[in-house]
Amino acid sequence: MQVSVHEASLQEQKLRGELRKQNISASSLASVRTVTTLIDEMSKKRDQIAITPRRQCLLHPGPRGDSGILGKVAHLAQVVDDDVARVLSWHMASDMDCVVTLTTEKAKQVYRDSNGQQQVLPLDSIFRRSLPEWNRALPHIRGQGSYNPSGNPVYARDMLMFPTEAENCKLVFGMLLGDTLILDDLDCANKYRQQVVKHTHCPTILTRGGDRIRSNGKFGGLQNKAPPLERMRGAVFAAPLPLTFHSLTTQIEQLQAFKQAVIKHTQAKEELSLQLQHGQTEEMKIKHRECREAETQLRMIEERLGMTPTQYNMPPSPATMLLTEINTPPTRTATSRRSSARAAAAATASPTLSTPVVNGSSNASGNTTSPRTRRGAAISPEDVRTSKRTRR
Repeated sequence: MQVSVHEASLQEQKLRGELRKQNISASSLASVRTVTTLIDEMSKKRDQIAITPRRQCLLHPGPRGDSGILGKVAHLAQVVDDDVARVLSWHMASDMDCVVTLTTEKAKQVYRDSNGQQQVLPLDSIFRRSLPEWNRALPHIRGQGSYNPSGNPVYARDMLMFPTEAENCKLVFGMLLGDTLILDDLDCANKYRQQVVKHTHCPTILTRGGDRIRSNGKFGGLQNKAPPLERMRGAVFAAPLPLTFHSLTTQIEQLQAFKQAVIKHTQAKEELSLQLQHGQTEEMKIKHRECREAETQLRMIEERLGMTPTQYNMPPSPATMLLTEINTPPTRTATSRRSSARAAAAATASPTLSTPVVNGSSNASGNTTSPRTRRGAAISPEDVRTSKRTRR
């Protein structure tokens, strides 16, 4: 019982330390009531963040409930920045409604069910060797490492977040976007392209302002300018939940685990206290005394019969075990049990200790005479003469 209390205390202290690292005050962890209050407050904040309006994709999600269908391209990724979401959704406008499937057979089924109206993309038909490396260095680094461009160039694929099926989504967007870049504005994009084409091919460049420079260098006009988000009719990548939401979720889970640890520790201490109180009652003392007396009598009988407790490796009585548990710290209890087990094993393995005892003396001298064999007492000369006279 003391071991259970000790383990529950260690678990509580471990969780308390993890929560303190997250700047949760000690006063909030003082009791189960304060922890419950803190959990309720954090849950309200998290629910408020969840219902706060944010950018949503309004396209129909397409077929659902089939493990062979990933979904439409527009629903496979999320983008944090509004400007990036706007230009990237516009750049991929012809692909946003495409349903991605794992196999060609499933793609054909979706195509037939829609009477040929739904565009589909099976993953098993993608030539993967032509896909760009996801963590590939930027073009200006590969071509001229000393060039320090302006405009914060990044790959467009690095601005995407995948809620599920990350590996399959990387295949899809690696093929659809390729090495498309995103920079801050059109001037920075033109300067970047001028430097890159001196050494290597420059991919399509998108700007946070909504402009596009194609891979052949063409830019300008309505065909290369993204419209406002309001005019895109919901065909945009949704915004993910903020980091605060995920942080609160993690803290709530840890607080709930800490609450359960505190309750478990309290229950273990109460059970130990009840057991100790029950063991100190007059009735239990009498039972313990009777049990010890019975042990003493049993050992005396064993000694008279020439048996030893070590020979039979007899365990202690329940009364002795209970008193040892009450009076011994948890660490010493485990040690004493291991020591007793080793002593018993050594006694069993030792030939001298297992030699039977006959008539109170050991038979370890090598005498092979059976303990049941009895020899007659020696006859004195006087007894012999007395017997002869009697016969006469």
